[in-house]
Amino acid sequence: MRRDYYDKRIEVERVKQVSIFSLKAYGVLDQDSVCTIWWDDNKEDSVRIATDIQAETVRFSYNLIDSDSEEAWEQSSGCWLTTTPCNLGGHRYWFTCLCGRRVGVLYRGNDGFRCRHCYNLTYESRNENHRGVNSGFSRAYRLARRAEKLQSKAKRLFYSGQFTKKYQQIFMLNSQFKQCMETLNRALF
Repeated sequence: MRRDYYDKRIEVERVKQVSIFSLKAYGVLDQDSVCTIWWDDNKEDSVRIATDIQAETVRFSYNLIDSDSEEAWEQSSGCWLTTTPCNLGGHRYWFTCLCGRRVGVLYRGNDGFRCRHCYNLTYESRNENHRGVNSGFSRAYRLARRAEKLQSKAKRLFYSGQFTKKYQQIFMLNSQFKQCMETLNRALF
């Protein structure tokens, strides 16, 4: 009999992170450049990223704030960039963590930016109950959250007289949400 799994590790969704994919989307990896990323609209909680494409390095400079004494100090760390060839030409960038892993996302901790394996992080979905009534509530919550996220990204409702693909996905998620809620109501009442 399988007992319910619950991991006491910190979840990656609760840690500040830098994605190589977002850096590529912002054009930081196209040439040697410097950019700043802010988390939660807090100007004090930011990271300055400097890339050197020829040397294949990334340098992170950021402030750490001690929660007890409210003192802040600047810290910097770096990592290597590596590339892999794509099937249709070109290449894809990756961070190389200090442990040697090739990863797409680095997480900020007290020791700098490292991969989730170095900081022993887990995913939120690993801690969810996949059976019983709670799983129905968590599924409904996930569906609603995905629909809200898609709705915030959608720019238009129609294109050439038809619904856009994003709105078709939103409609599908909303219908799944309604079915999930009807199932929960039947199970509970």
